[in-house]
Amino acid sequence: MRDYLKMLAQRNELTVINATVDPEYELAAVTQALQARNDNVIEFRDVRGASMPVVTNVFGSRRRLCEMIGASDGNFCRRWTELYPAATAGPLPTAAAPAGKRVSGKLHDLPQITYFEKDGGPYITSALFLAQHPDTGVANLSFHRSQCISDTELR
Repeated sequence: MRDYLKMLAQRNELTVINATVDPEYELAAVTQALQARNDNVIEFRDVRGASMPVVTNVFGSRRRLCEMIGASDGNFCRRWTELYPAATAGPLPTAAAPAGKRVSGKLHDLPQITYFEKDGGPYITSALFLAQHPDTGVANLSFHRSQCISDTELR
């Protein structure tokens, strides 16, 4: 992700916010205001109460999604199945992160962002879920807005 953000910065497709922002409503309001100008990825480097930066709008354009996986013709689904044929039939391969790259933690170690006043609590807005059917092993990749209930539960 760091390399991808560097590339976006070089192409002037990354907006960096160095000012301190509140994760309750303010971060979402700034994101929404900036999205009205362009589809840049936005990096918040100082989120109150968070030990890490927050990056938003990464999946904000189909062009970026296709670019991330090398779908030069714009056909994300076809490219995904070329890259991960096991995603369409059979069990998914397990891949370990390179040495020194894997980070473990709890859900609440992530910055807790509340977007709107009537939200029931903080959400991860574009969580990627890779799940397998329990009987066939066929995989599904999907995006979900997921409320953080506890360190072991998203809804």
